[in-house]
Amino acid sequence: MTKRAAAVWQKKIPERTYIAIEDLANKLGLLEFDVLLWLVSDDPELALDHRNRPCVPADYAETYSTKADYQVALRKALLAEQERRRNDEAVGLDEKLEIIRLELLKQYKVYILDLQKFHLGTSHDQCYQ
Repeated sequence: MTKRAAAVWQKKIPERTYIAIEDLANKLGLLEFDVLLWLVSDDPELALDHRNRPCVPADYAETYSTKADYQVALRKALLAEQERRRNDEAVGLDEKLEIIRLELLKQYKVYILDLQKFHLGTSHDQCYQ
């Protein structure tokens, strides 16, 4: 065997790298649902990572980023994110209002107790004179 043949023989074929489907969706900035639809139609080779998540070959990131439907899916993901943020802000506002309401109830409770003490401490005859 020649040196060249030995060098070729010893070269390792690079292992194929895989990426988890959810990581692929995050990398592309898309909803996982859209990526899953594309994967179902492409039927790629699947593997499991160390966390037992389904993975596809990493070159699908490049394939899907140049796909014709990528821009539509990206707009859809952005709209979904905007909707999620609006809902989160509304929940945050509700929580703030609830805190304010509870503080007001504490203050009113003090006023009510003061009024009860005053009312119980005076006779009714004094109120009508």
